[in-house]
Amino acid sequence: MVIRKLAHSLLKLSLFIAFFCVVSWVDVRYFAEHPMINNDTAIKIAHGFSTEPTPEDIYFSYDYVLVGFNLILSTILYLITVKLIKIVRSK
Repeated sequence: MVIRKLAHSLLKLSLFIAFFCVVSWVDVRYFAEHPMINNDTAIKIAHGFSTEPTPEDIYFSYDYVLVGFNLILSTILYLITVKLIKIVRSK
């Protein structure tokens, strides 16, 4: 019983990681050319992490926003998929 529950949890984790990888792959290709935030917002985010941000901190803020967006989108896709699987299994 414990092994089955562990396998089920690992399968769910693998599904979420797969969604995150696919979403990240698609987003990085698109948002590398079209950033999600403008320079002023990136500078404000960088100021939130350090008092005197360097250009690297500003570039990192673009990455933080992209990773956060990918996590949110992956979570939404994961939850929708889990709900659909439960609906299909119940029929």
